[in-house]
Amino acid sequence: MTATATGILPVTTTSAEELRRRELEFHIVELEWEERTKAREAEKHAAFVDDLFRGQIGEAERTTIKLLITKAAANGQCEAMVYSFPAGSCTDNGRAIENNLPHWRKTLQGNAKQFGDLFTAAAKPDGYGLKAAIINFAGGCPADVGFFFTWEPSSL
Repeated sequence: MTATATGILPVTTTSAEELRRRELEFHIVELEWEERTKAREAEKHAAFVDDLFRGQIGEAERTTIKLLITKAAANGQCEAMVYSFPAGSCTDNGRAIENNLPHWRKTLQGNAKQFGDLFTAAAKPDGYGLKAAIINFAGGCPADVGFFFTWEPSSL
């Protein structure tokens, strides 16, 4: 019984080396596509940040936030810390944030409150999320709070 007589095997066979080469080529194309997708996501987030904060904060701060979000998106992450402030800027010294209580936004004061209000007005409607977390402790008490912009991963 021969391969050509039964139709079980093709007349020409591919060597293992050729299959490995094809797999490698496919993997390279896949990686290039992922990199292009991440770059598009990063550009989209950077443009959003630029629009969001224009007129609200200085150019240097806007550039820094844009860089943080762009870098996170380019690395395939879905969040970036964009602002930090002392926990003492909260009416409860950051306890609601530490315990992830639903009313944590009501404890914000000063610049942190302004940042949160700006986010609610401009970023939330575009699908971004704002997460707050205690990023440093001093003597067992919250010391610093970080605001993180969050977004859904790309569905591409």
